[in-house]
Amino acid sequence: MSALHRAIAVTFAVLAVASVLAPLAVVPATASTPPDPVCPVCARHVEYASDDAGVELEVVESEVVMRVQDDDSARFRARVTVTNDTASALRGNESAVDAVVDEAFEYRYVGDERGARNVTASFAGDELVVAWTIPDAARSGPGGTTILTLFGESRVGVQLNADRLVLYGDDDARVVNAPRSGVVEDLAATGNGSLDGERVVWNGNADYDAPGHLESGTYVAFAPSEGVVASAGGELGVALAVGPAMLGDAVMAGGPSALVLAAALAACLFVLGGSSDPARDARWLAVVAALAVVGGGAYALVDGYGPLLDRNLELLALPAGIAAFGALTARAPAVANLREAALRVAGTVGVGGAIAVALSGSFVNVVVATFTVAVGGFYLVGVYDGRVGWPVAAVTALVLATPVLAVLPATPVGGFGPGFVAFIVTPVALVAALVGVVAYRIGAGKPVTGERVVERAQTA
Repeated sequence: MSALHRAIAVTFAVLAVASVLAPLAVVPATASTPPDPVCPVCARHVEYASDDAGVELEVVESEVVMRVQDDDSARFRARVTVTNDTASALRGNESAVDAVVDEAFEYRYVGDERGARNVTASFAGDELVVAWTIPDAARSGPGGTTILTLFGESRVGVQLNADRLVLYGDDDARVVNAPRSGVVEDLAATGNGSLDGERVVWNGNADYDAPGHLESGTYVAFAPSEGVVASAGGELGVALAVGPAMLGDAVMAGGPSALVLAAALAACLFVLGGSSDPARDARWLAVVAALAVVGGGAYALVDGYGPLLDRNLELLALPAGIAAFGALTARAPAVANLREAALRVAGTVGVGGAIAVALSGSFVNVVVATFTVAVGGFYLVGVYDGRVGWPVAAVTALVLATPVLAVLPATPVGGFGPGFVAFIVTPVALVAALVGVVAYRIGAGKPVTGERVVERAQTA
């Protein structure tokens, strides 16, 4: 190996290690910040104590009504039922009410970076009523739409912290997009036939996967009336609002994986070359993948945990496809032409990955898609090695873009943030790159026996 090849190998090895370790710098900051609550005074099992007033706010039940104003602010009104002890301490004591509410607003909540304005509080019976305004909670969109961006812009995620949240647009507008979470209700169907418009409702006791659960990255578009134009304007407005955040999160979450794949692919092209015995390497690949299928299946059936939780056996379709690819290639390492190489990898690794993606959850899709495209793409680049043409560039671009494109549907990333996703996905991409290196060497180790694509100089 020449000095240049050694330098290239060392450079890409350092790049691969750095891309794996880089997300670790982001995870502590994101993981240490809990999601922001919508209502600062609504959470159960949380005592908002005021040392000055000597009162602890203990919540029994809560409901929040949120209305988008014509100045793009959002006005909140929370009705909080408290325990008898709290009611006794707050009844007829306005200073204690103000002190407890002021203390609650000292902590983080959705929109606290903008600051709550016009905060009012009152107490009657056993119910505390708190109202506040968050400025710049929405923005104007195309076609006269108004886009609520408050829940989608939180970088640490949002949580309801109340039993119920009801969102209204200005002047009883209608919802013209498909929100990421929430149940859209017609106002006329709620019992008040004099109202026209729609509202969105979230429930604090809803399951995480249920529509009633308030999910980070939720945008709601309102318009005075329904129609194709209004719906198109609403979806376009949401896309314009969320697009930069989605792309940024996708690059941050999938970018390190793309760097790992780029480093491994460059090492294959400039340093490693083809295998001297591709049939032997293919047999080893088939054996290891088959062991993964058997071991994963047994582990899932005995004690499902981690990626195989709830016995998600569909994930084993990917290693099964890799095993089939290895067995087929060990039997016939050479391919008649480049089309046969593409069909071989698509019919084995591609089919296995497609089954796993179709039947698994959204986050697992990122891992499966990255692994599938990496192994299949590395093999095809190996078959094309030493030849020129657009297929090499197209396959390479697909391999490098897959980690970012696979994360994109799950963005914007709430909760722990894109750094945490990168922390989970990048090691998987490193394993996929190592398996891809084996696939590349198999593909590059045996020349195409039929048609060839050669450089123009050689043809001349």
